[in-house]
Amino acid sequence: MTSGPWALDLIGGGAAEAKSAVSILAANGIESVAVDPGVWLARYLDQGSVEYNCDIARAALASGLLSSEQSAAAESMLEDCEEWLTANFDPERALRED
Repeated sequence: MTSGPWALDLIGGGAAEAKSAVSILAANGIESVAVDPGVWLARYLDQGSVEYNCDIARAALASGLLSSEQSAAAESMLEDCEEWLTANFDPERALRED
């Protein structure tokens, strides 16, 4: 299991419950943040989905059809995805940590 940031969904909860959960966690020394699903799209992607997103970002960047803003966003997403894959699925990294 990875050490950093975990996600916790509050099923059936709202803003008040999310704020309460943040307060309870803070009282136990755990920093957290409530994410409003009306503002942010939060998706949980498995390894294959992240690899697929990397492929899509590389293809889009290679196409030359993106604006500078779109290229920056695609490059940022690609960097985040590659970093996550390396941190969680790099066999050499796993050997170094054993």
